[in-house]
Amino acid sequence: MLVALFFGIVIGCSLGGFAGWEHAQPEPQARSATTTLGAALGAKISYAQQGEDLIVRGIFDLLHVAQPSYIDIGAYHPTVNNNTYLLYLGGSRGVLVEPNPAFTELLRSMRPGDHVLPIGIGVAEDGAADYYVIAGPGQDNTFSKANADELVRQHGPSALRAVLKMPLRTLSHVLDEEFPRGGPDFFSIDIEGLDLDVLKTLDFQRHRPKVFCVETMAEGAIGVDDDVTVLMKAHGYAKAGGNRVNSIFVDEKLLTR
Repeated sequence: MLVALFFGIVIGCSLGGFAGWEHAQPEPQARSATTTLGAALGAKISYAQQGEDLIVRGIFDLLHVAQPSYIDIGAYHPTVNNNTYLLYLGGSRGVLVEPNPAFTELLRSMRPGDHVLPIGIGVAEDGAADYYVIAGPGQDNTFSKANADELVRQHGPSALRAVLKMPLRTLSHVLDEEFPRGGPDFFSIDIEGLDLDVLKTLDFQRHRPKVFCVETMAEGAIGVDDDVTVLMKAHGYAKAGGNRVNSIFVDEKLLTR
């Protein structure tokens, strides 16, 4: 029954996934028109890349968590291709981690209920690191030199627009400060090549999110990075949905209640 419901959510999010996909900043009028059209067609509107937020919302409904707290690492735009905006609209609040200066002020203005951290998340002690600004809408920006070098190799020197020195903090530091009692309920991470390394630093006992959404697209391939799935399974999380870009994991203990 649980699996069937997840499949139903995935099917139902097809139109919503397209409604939430835009490269430019959405105009309020356009968003309103899209929402009205979706409502008229009986569609569920998604703001994530491929409907991930609808799957996550459905899981929390099953878990009877009306307003889950969240951390969104690599939040990007406040509403476009964003895994937590749907939860925000439902009254949830959390922490948005986004080092891109082009989006941090926009996040603050459009998501005033959230706490925005204009930093990167690293695996070592707090400090600073090079942040590679890549040509395009900003989704390819990264702290990974390897990822930046590969993009330059593929697209030429003009792909790299700038290298900024940005503050870096450890995941433990941020979670201890923002969620001192444990949590959050939902953990979303999309940091272009460093997701696995950062997840390895998470204390799954002290801060044990109920649900994760992790970028698991294998670099240069259509398949999924199995290393993330193996790590999550080792810590007691079952894969509950996903697509070629992201995978969603749920604490197995919650599924057996």
